[in-house]
Amino acid sequence: MAPTVGSPRALALLALGAALAVAVGCSGASSSTPDRAVGGTAAPASVAAPASRLVEPAAFRDALAATPRPLVVNVHVPYEGHIDGTDRFIDYQTITDHLGELPADRRAPIALYCRSGHMSAIAATALRAAGFTDIVELRGGMQAWEAAGLPLRRDLRP
Repeated sequence: MAPTVGSPRALALLALGAALAVAVGCSGASSSTPDRAVGGTAAPASVAAPASRLVEPAAFRDALAATPRPLVVNVHVPYEGHIDGTDRFIDYQTITDHLGELPADRRAPIALYCRSGHMSAIAATALRAAGFTDIVELRGGMQAWEAAGLPLRRDLRP
């Protein structure tokens, strides 16, 4: 017999499905390849899936200095510091609620980071689903940035 809407069994099945979807969607966060397609799976050759680039701290630093300069977004919550040049602080869970704060041109470069890389992976997936195609993520987040000897600011957000 199928569970009825609102029953404890139906809610448990819904929660299990959501947990599996999050686990599958976030499994690409530690991918060893610099380019990854939505959900960590390759798209069919006939459909080019938008990809984000997962880069080491030195390459992320270089991306921040590139022309055109990307919009730099710290998606970590709560605030635990930031990289100089950060343009926006947007909660990774609500990034698609803030599309008005992002470039209107979905091909414009965006650089995402958080503390460890997990939250930025979730935000990148959401932005790819919203049509953004030029996303660079900091592999290992602010922790890797500091471990590479790069400066991290811990003062109040600008």
